[in-house]
Amino acid sequence: DTDNAETLNGRTYERLPVILIPRIIYPNKPSESYGNVLICHFGIASPYRIKDECYKKNTTSINLNVILEGYINYKIPGLFFSSFLISFLAALAFSLIRTSKFYLNIFGICILYQSIMYQSNLSGVFGGVLICIIGVIPLMLLKRINET
Repeated sequence: DTDNAETLNGRTYERLPVILIPRIIYPNKPSESYGNVLICHFGIASPYRIKDECYKKNTTSINLNVILEGYINYKIPGLFFSSFLISFLAALAFSLIRTSKFYLNIFGICILYQSIMYQSNLSGVFGGVLICIIGVIPLMLLKRINET
């Protein structure tokens, strides 16, 4: 069925440029609701024949992970891009873990966790890395305070 096989052409990545802006500053920030894209857009296990009806009435969600997200956006090039991105995050994490600085080790462990736990979509992975960074900064400050 070619109606259900069209790609999303980057629609799931539209939120990435504003992911770092808190909703208190940008109240109309686009929400993320791609948990039902596999059901409604691609017709996987959907009892609805019309996509709009599915998006309105569907209450089931199927996880959209990074690699699958790359594929449904851009087919094979998206698959390569998302695989490369996860590999890059893992390589960055390992290089940070190998350093002798404590806080860089923690950054590395947090990034490694996000890169191997790719069940989330791309904005979820980036959001997880951001939360790790925000969580590590107070640890860095506490370590410096304790050293003085």
